Amino acid sequence: MTAGGEEYDLLNRVPAGYSSEPDAALARQELGLRIQRALQTLTPRERVIFELKHYHGLKLRTIGAIVSTSEQAVKTSLFRATRKMRAGLADMRAAALARHEPVAATSARVQGEGQILATTHS
Repeated sequence: MTAGGEEYDLLNRVPAGYSSEPDAALARQELGLRIQRALQTLTPRERVIFELKHYHGLKLRTIGAIVSTSEQAVKTSLFRATRKMRAGLADMRAAALARHEPVAATSARVQGEGQILATTHS
């Protein structure tokens, strides 16, 4: 009960999509750490472009205006960043495929971590 006499229900305060499965929570945490490590392999320019595209959903032309470069240069940087991210997370994708999980199911889990891999699996 709260100080005002209202019943306090913790279960109703659990965010949507939360899993009480310890293995799932650990896997999500590991994935988040791996994504952060993979992001650290990018150059500052690649990281900014990658994050603007995948975290913020901006169009390439808009990203070009933000970083003061051409749309083609943004495409090139985004391609390089995506290639590095794929390489950094390749073993996780291979493990999911070895467990016979469809790639779409793997992508759905990753999208909860900022939609980073949504394009790396297509």
